Amino acid sequence: SADAKGVLDALKAQGIAARDIATAEVSLYPVRDQQEADRAPVTTGWRAATALRVAVRDTARFGEIADAATQAGATGIGGVALEVSNPAEKLKAARQAAVREGLARAETLATAAEMTLGDVLEINDQGGGGIPRPMFARAAAMESADMPIAAGEQSVTASVSLTLAL
Repeated sequence: SADAKGVLDALKAQGIAARDIATAEVSLYPVRDQQEADRAPVTTGWRAATALRVAVRDTARFGEIADAATQAGATGIGGVALEVSNPAEKLKAARQAAVREGLARAETLATAAEMTLGDVLEINDQGGGGIPRPMFARAAAMESADMPIAAGEQSVTASVSLTLAL
């Protein structure tokens, strides 16, 4: 409990907002003593483990924050995931762009066929959107505050089907 509190305090001292820190798992494991080969082990105590989920919004500070957490008692860092921020907003923009692209393509086809586009009769969203799944990386321990994290780019895509009158 003291170690977990120390890590939480260190994260807060690094400016991580309370909304960006969540307990993801609490586990208790028996500590057993095998006294004799022909006897069952005896439980002598319990070991607790806590896993936290922390959102680091400034990836340039990842190493510094990871270092503070390990200095405060964190024994491992893993499952680092890079995710799209504001995915609903980005998916909305991608859907709007998909409709605009679909209308532009329909106009090109209608012009080639020497026809004129009429009203949009139907628009269907073709599925859950292309918010990429997080990319996962493992890090056993952080030895320096200079741990580089390459955020790179992720794209959000949408697909729509349009039915138009000609």
